[in-house]
Amino acid sequence: MVNYKTYSKALQLSSPTPDHYLPMIYSIALRGKNEKVSYFNDAVVGGSFSMTSLKIDKA
Repeated sequence: MVNYKTYSKALQLSSPTPDHYLPMIYSIALRGKNEKVSYFNDAVVGGSFSMTSLKIDKA
């Protein structure tokens, strides 16, 4: 598990609890051997809001 509390204050504010990033980690962990992960929708809006998403495709 990532100990996010040891990182900067900005990181702590962006992910205040693990439920903000654990679903993405679980999804990456479940990808198959011949699948690749790519990110999309990763632009930051208004200087602080993002809806980073990932896509898992056959390699």
